[in-house]
Amino acid sequence: MKGIYGRNFTVQDIDADLFTHILYAFADIDPNTGEVRLSDPEADVHKRFGTDSWNDLGHNVYGCINQLWQLKRKHRRLKTLLSIGGWTYSQNENFSNGCNSAIKRENFAITATNLVKNLGFDGLDLDWEYPKSSAEAANLVDVLARCRRHLNRLGTSYELSTAAPCGPANIAKLDIPGMDKHLDFWNLMAYDFAGSWSANAGHQSNIHVSSRNPKSTEFSLDTALNLYSSVPARKLVIGMPLYGRSFITDGPGMPAQQDNQGRFGENGGTRFVTESACKSPLVVAFLSI
Repeated sequence: MKGIYGRNFTVQDIDADLFTHILYAFADIDPNTGEVRLSDPEADVHKRFGTDSWNDLGHNVYGCINQLWQLKRKHRRLKTLLSIGGWTYSQNENFSNGCNSAIKRENFAITATNLVKNLGFDGLDLDWEYPKSSAEAANLVDVLARCRRHLNRLGTSYELSTAAPCGPANIAKLDIPGMDKHLDFWNLMAYDFAGSWSANAGHQSNIHVSSRNPKSTEFSLDTALNLYSSVPARKLVIGMPLYGRSFITDGPGMPAQQDNQGRFGENGGTRFVTESACKSPLVVAFLSI
């Protein structure tokens, strides 16, 4: 949604031929009732774009959600899912508090499904970052089951997915078999393995652990895939970052400080290289070469 405000990048600018699914993020959760609600109604359903009329009668949906609907009319195989939660709405405990009772979880499923039905989505994606206990893991399984049940009652084949962690400690808290019974696919968050929170400079989306420099690869996709081995491979979707992380450091695996946001390319003072040991790209500032 930031794109429609800052850069005027709209849904219609998406090259939909490149995608099978678009996940629209994020809806929020009322921590007191479990109700799933749109987090930016202006961007979601009110903002008028160039092709929208100001003379329509009745109560119509505009905004990015209408733009997604128009995009699907042009690309009939494209599916759109409403993604709920995300990092911010998980860290403020809206997700955990909004799912801490059976009544709230049922209301979560009902209101989320109503948004799917009323706004033309093809399913739901739940992004809880992250269940912290076995009780919360059980709540996640239960809310997935309730969402699946209510989606099935709509009478059409709707999809249900989840954003899944790649850190071993977070994976260990999940009831993977219990979740998998209700999911069409898992979106593995194979990114943000390192960043401003890290003690050392590291790769943020490496495939393997580096045997030469293990401090630069605290996490790895390979480790995560082994921990999800009970999930059929056809249901695992690997997420990849379309952005970079920067550090002030003497090199990968070395102590680091957070750097300011920079610009990519030679005019921005960076070049692109690849470290073969862990099959991960990195960007190096010209000033450090």
